[in-house]
Amino acid sequence: MLSLPLLMLALISGCLSLPAMDSGGSSTVNLMTQGRLGDFQDDGWEGYACSFAEWTSCVNSTTNCNNTRSSCRKCTSKLNPTKEPITCTRSAQGQTQFQFPAGGIFPVMEQFTLPPNTAIIGAANPNDPNDKTRQQTDIQRHTWFIVPRKAALCGDDPWCSDSTSKGKTACTGDPRTHRQGFLMSSNTTLRDINFQGADLGRAASEGVLCGPGAIELPGCLSGSGCDSWGSAANGEGVVSNVQVQNVRLSDAVQRADINQMHGDCNTGEALDDSGAHVRAHQVSVWVAKLPSSEQDKHSNILVQNLVSMNSRADGFNVHGAVRGLTLEDSHIENSGDDCIGVWSTGIENMVVRNMTAANCAVSAGAQSNWGSCVGTYAFQSLAVEGLRCYDPFVDNAGCEARTHWTAIHINKAFDQDCMPLGARLSLSGIEYFASVRPNTPLDRAKCGQCKPCCGQCGDEGFSHLKIDYADSSVPTGSCMSVHSGPGC
Repeated sequence: MLSLPLLMLALISGCLSLPAMDSGGSSTVNLMTQGRLGDFQDDGWEGYACSFAEWTSCVNSTTNCNNTRSSCRKCTSKLNPTKEPITCTRSAQGQTQFQFPAGGIFPVMEQFTLPPNTAIIGAANPNDPNDKTRQQTDIQRHTWFIVPRKAALCGDDPWCSDSTSKGKTACTGDPRTHRQGFLMSSNTTLRDINFQGADLGRAASEGVLCGPGAIELPGCLSGSGCDSWGSAANGEGVVSNVQVQNVRLSDAVQRADINQMHGDCNTGEALDDSGAHVRAHQVSVWVAKLPSSEQDKHSNILVQNLVSMNSRADGFNVHGAVRGLTLEDSHIENSGDDCIGVWSTGIENMVVRNMTAANCAVSAGAQSNWGSCVGTYAFQSLAVEGLRCYDPFVDNAGCEARTHWTAIHINKAFDQDCMPLGARLSLSGIEYFASVRPNTPLDRAKCGQCKPCCGQCGDEGFSHLKIDYADSSVPTGSCMSVHSGPGC
């Protein structure tokens, strides 16, 4: 067997190559092995470009990163013969842009807050524009952020419910320790990177969801909310002008396989081909609920060409008030709950455009699978303009309400987040298929409602929800006439 340095040299020189990938779960390979990206090693592993403290100090420093004494100079790629360090430039708009090197592997021990007016930019776009499901295996050409096994929220406990877990819940505790990933500030950019989470299970059942996200916006630690910015919150206030582009999440491992569920819609889990739990982040993008004292909203948020191939909880989840959020040209697959969840009364002018969601609500396992491609609970204005939903079940008999009954399920509330009066929803370009029959429309409704769900809110806002069926892709009136499962 080749030693670690020799394996790395073989990859660099081209003597070793990785097989071409296609979109099937069984065809993906595990890059998290010695000689590739490492086996979720701790911070001091020799394959990392530098330590967590060094690369975060680089981005936080007020000293020019190109200075020979900058910590940025210590962060050189071990998988690139030129051993490029982190470099930086100043844009015309006043943003400091940190260029992370090709072949660089960087540990993520805690949540890192991007300083305002800062960009982290990797070496290349990891997503194939012709097939977003194609696994990225070119280690040398791309930039990688890896959560070590010891830093993960759920450690080596697949259900995150006993003493072997680092934390049973994401609702409390030090947000840095419990939330490995990136916290965005105003005028920040995250672009052209791969990120691999390490959790084996979903954090102990959290009905209100507390994240954490691989990428987050500031807000309350608890999904139930908080009174003000401070110890109960993560971050210091609302943010604006945030861009997340060309990011690939948790696809450096062998993917979840829906065949491993054996037709069990409730507690079956999409394991990998060897029957093991898939290591991944919890939530892909998490917009946390804002403190009750906050009167403003996040604004001008763009998430573009995001690909998440495994997640332990939701894919894209918006629980905080935000004005002008766009999710477009993206793909979310193998989530543990809704691929896209929308549940804040303060969501205004949110657009989901040219989106693909596949095999949603398949990885929660013993904690029960809930969710579909899109679930809405509360918003002021939302437009879905192009959604291709691929359901893991042709036959959804026995599935819980709101789980694989429709591509989109609409609810009156979640907890204390009630659908407000005057809410507007626009739908166009909605398609619904089964994953095993990707070219044949699924014989189930694309949109349905669950009036009893979820919470003690009245149904006045829900009953007066204005739905614009902007084209013929969703039959007029069907969202309110179709029930999305038993009890709805």
